[in-house]
Amino acid sequence: DMAGTEERDPIEDLEKLRTEIKLYSEDLAKQPWLVLANKMDEETAAENLENFKRRFPKIEVIPISADKGDGLDVLRQRLDELVGYPARI
Repeated sequence: DMAGTEERDPIEDLEKLRTEIKLYSEDLAKQPWLVLANKMDEETAAENLENFKRRFPKIEVIPISADKGDGLDVLRQRLDELVGYPARI
């Protein structure tokens, strides 16, 4: 949730998630990952995205709006590249 709805910080959310994944499985934590930055149609999302990218400069981020369908073609293309066959979403 890149818009930070419910007064949440996307950076803190990801840091907590990564910590939980590492506690669950060191092997899983070492796997490559990317971030889907959802709710990009919301007012605060663009600024939060810039802050997020500064905090995690080496992480691939795909901005989307699931509600409006924005960015889903980019997501499908990237999933196709990662898994080697056309993604059906």
